[in-house]
Amino acid sequence: MSFHTSQLCDQNDGQIVVAESSLLQYYGNKKAFSGRVVTVKVYEDYGLVKKVIETAEEGSVIVIHGSGSRRSALIGAELAQLSIEKKVSGLIIYGCIRDSEMIKQLDIGVMAIGTIPVLSSCEGSGETDIAFHFASVDWKPGQYVYVDQDGVVVSDEDLLQ
Repeated sequence: MSFHTSQLCDQNDGQIVVAESSLLQYYGNKKAFSGRVVTVKVYEDYGLVKKVIETAEEGSVIVIHGSGSRRSALIGAELAQLSIEKKVSGLIIYGCIRDSEMIKQLDIGVMAIGTIPVLSSCEGSGETDIAFHFASVDWKPGQYVYVDQDGVVVSDEDLLQ
């Protein structure tokens, strides 16, 4: 189902939150994506992120709180490809990615704060299904997120039903 975040804002005033999207950059080939939010919070460790991707529901958007670290990447081409195979709609990362040239060729939405070639550890530490804050949004599991070239809109309700 297609949408425009500008129209969602016009039609749902007071029911949505608009993320501070200047913090995030587009990397995947898909510039518009939406889905139910799945949350994971880690610090310089992609192990739990991989597990979340492996078990994510089709059409979900995985929101990764990486504590804003720019010292190592939480997503690379392999995890982006795995996300496609699991039919994840997109990834929003408060942290860095790597393999950006490969990721921009993949049919998935990916937003992150930057890139770095260094891979993070794979110990599996972190938390899933928790609320956290970044980009002026209180992200909660089960919310709905809508992303296009105009920005990122978050709602507690499915705005496309």
